[in-house]
Amino acid sequence: MRKVPLPLLALATGIACTPAHAETRWNYRYDGPLLHKESGKLADESFIGYFIGTDLSGDNVLTQDELSAFTWGSFGFAPAGELASCAIATMCMLKDFAYNIGTGTLDFTSTAKYYMSDGSTTYTMIAGESYTVAGYSSMGGGTATYLWTPDTRLTVAIAPVPEPANMAMLACGIAMLGIIGTRRRRWDARRLPVSGPRSPST
Repeated sequence: MRKVPLPLLALATGIACTPAHAETRWNYRYDGPLLHKESGKLADESFIGYFIGTDLSGDNVLTQDELSAFTWGSFGFAPAGELASCAIATMCMLKDFAYNIGTGTLDFTSTAKYYMSDGSTTYTMIAGESYTVAGYSSMGGGTATYLWTPDTRLTVAIAPVPEPANMAMLACGIAMLGIIGTRRRRWDARRLPVSGPRSPST
C-alpha cells in the first residue's frame, strides 16, 4: 500500500477539520423596571435568552436569516420565522430579528401562544419597547402591557463556553497529532538496526 507523506496527511486532516464558518453564541438579558401601562406602576422584571449565528455577510449585523438558534426564556424559536411548536401546547414565532455587533443594539419580536382547553394566552415581546400578555377564555379576557423605561438595562455577551465547532477542531487536532505520532514511531522502528543471533565461529 502506498504511504501518504506526513505533510500531505497533516494538510488534508487540517482542511477536513476546518469549519466553513464558526458560529457564535450570545447570551442576552433585560433587567430593571418596566412601566405597567394600565396602572402606571413600575414592575421589576427580568428576561433572559440566547441566540446563535454567524455574520455571513460581514456587515457587523446579525440578521434573522443568519441565525441557527434563538431562545426567549424557556421557549426555543425556529430561526426561519415560521410559527412552530416550542413547548407543550405552545406555538412560537420570531420576527424582525437584528443584532448590531458593533453597537450592541438588539431588535426582535417574539410571540408565544399557549393553548388551553377553553382559551389561550399570548406573550409578545418587542425588544427595547414592550412586553404584553393577552389572555382569553370562556370567562372573558384581558391584556397587560409593560413598557420599557430609561432604567431598563440590556446586556448582551458572547457565551464563554466552547462552541461545538471549536470542540470539533480540538478533537481533529488531537487526532492529527496521534496519526503523526504513530507514523513517526513506525519510521523510527524501521531505522533501528536489526540484531539477531550470531552464527558460532568456526
